[in-house]
Order: sequence, then structure tokens, then C-alpha cells
Amino acid sequence: MKILMLGDVNGAPGRRMLKEHVKRLKSDLGLSAVVANAENAAAGNGLTAALAKDIFDAGVDAITLGDHTWGQKDFVAEILKEDGIPAQRVGAVCSIDLKKDEEAILSLAKQYRVPAHFYTSEELMELEGEFSKSEFVKSVTTVDCVCERSSVRPFGGEIIRRKT
Repeated sequence: MKILMLGDVNGAPGRRMLKEHVKRLKSDLGLSAVVANAENAAAGNGLTAALAKDIFDAGVDAITLGDHTWGQKDFVAEILKEDGIPAQRVGAVCSIDLKKDEEAILSLAKQYRVPAHFYTSEELMELEGEFSKSEFVKSVTTVDCVCERSSVRPFGGEIIRRKT
């Protein structure tokens, strides 16, 4: 498996480089996945839902984030609004235990005044159901889909927005 890890995608110039080169690089280099850090994609100040979509459309398979992500505090609010979910319905922010110290996740939980829950690979794989699968995510975490599995782990329910 060949994975290209891209550092800080900063503002319009960084996004333009992704759009112009990622798909060609995937083909030319036979890449299995491209991962980009996009915490500064919005002019060096976070990430928005629209910019995340643009980055995925450019051929990036996964986006990593950091504490600058929350420079755009409306990022999650935009997603909730698009899906018709009131902010008061957010019950927890969840992920795999490998991310238990990630500032972006902890900050989001604090922003929504909800607990942050982190689960082991085994706890996530115990869940039955249909989940989007990613060989890349599995190669890093041993879980085929962290985001969807961790989203239903604490309360059950249905997935409203599948992983893209």
C-alpha cells in the first residue's frame, strides 16, 4: 500500500495545488490513498464544510485536522444545519482511543458541552451493521470505519450522513 501524506494545506494556494496535482499523482505513482492535513485550508484559519468537500473532490481520501480547525467554529454547525439536526441533539463527540488526545476532538466536545467518548478497536468492531469501509483506515487502526462505528456506539440509531 502506497500512501501520500501531505502537510499543511494552507488557504487557496494549497487547495489549488491539490486540485491541480492529486489525481495525477495518484495515477502516476500508483497511490492507494492520499491524506492531507487541512486545518488551515480556510485562509490559514480552520476548515469549512464546503472546503472539505472541495478537498475530497480533488482526490484526497482522508483529512487530518488539528487545533486550528476550530478557527471556523461553524464547521460542524454547517453540517448539522444541512442535515436538519439542532445543535442541542449532539449527545457526544466520539472516536477511536488512538485519538483520545487530539485537541480538535476535545475542543469540539467542549464547544458543544458534551462528553468525548473514545473506544478501542475491539469495541468498535463488535458493532453489527452496515458501515462504509476503508482499507486505509483499517491499515492504521484495525477498524474498517472509525467515524460511522463510533457515531452509533454510544446511543445506537441510524447514520444520517455516511462517510465520504
